[in-house]
Parts: sequence; structure tokens; C-alpha cells
Amino acid sequence: MTEQSPRERVWQSIRHDQTDLVPWHFPCTIPTRLKLEQHFGTKDLVTILDQNMVKFSARASRPPEEIRPDFFRDEFGVVWNRTVDKDIRAVEEFFLKDRSISGFQFPEPHDPDRSAAMQAFTETH
Repeated sequence: MTEQSPRERVWQSIRHDQTDLVPWHFPCTIPTRLKLEQHFGTKDLVTILDQNMVKFSARASRPPEEIRPDFFRDEFGVVWNRTVDKDIRAVEEFFLKDRSISGFQFPEPHDPDRSAAMQAFTETH
């Protein structure tokens, strides 16, 4: 079997076909990422660690609002507590006070800013 590109390797795996290597991804905490970037002298850990999968997150229509130190309200109105660890968010306050979504204004899913970078991301990964 010839060497596959990361993209080919992942697609083969999704189709349950034999791959030259098992596709993998190394997620890590912010402190670990910063140490690895310093050690390797690059922010491109996907390439330097020869990872096969990458992650794209659609941008929220508005960034989380810091309502007090280490407490953020997201675009849905959920308050997240990040006091224990900057990588871990725990729900501090739910946006629904009862069991109904009646009258709740959801964020606009078709906001072009939400996926503006997706085309360039898919072309380079």
C-alpha cells in the first residue's frame, strides 16, 4: 500500500477501508499546547506531530461576554464557569429557567460570519 495523505487516510477510515496508518489526532490542554509550541518552535502542531485530523469550529455570531472574572455568557445565554481550569467550562447558569423554549430567541444559524473561514480551512486541510 502506498503512503496516503492525511485526508485520504481519514476518508479511507470513515469508509472502513484499509489505511496505511491509523488516523489520529492529539487534542491537548492550553498549557500543554503552549509547551509543545515552545518545544518545537512552531504553532503548527498538526504538521509537526503528523496528525491526520484537524478541528474546525464555526464562530459564534458574537463572542462570549465576560460577566465577571472567569465567568462567560455565550450567545445562547448560558453562563460558563472557567475558574477551575481555563480548558474546562462548567455550566454555572442555564438560560432556560423553566422547561419551555417559548419566546427564546436562538442565534441566527445562517449568519455568514459563523462559517466565513470554512472554505479556506477545507482547502488547506
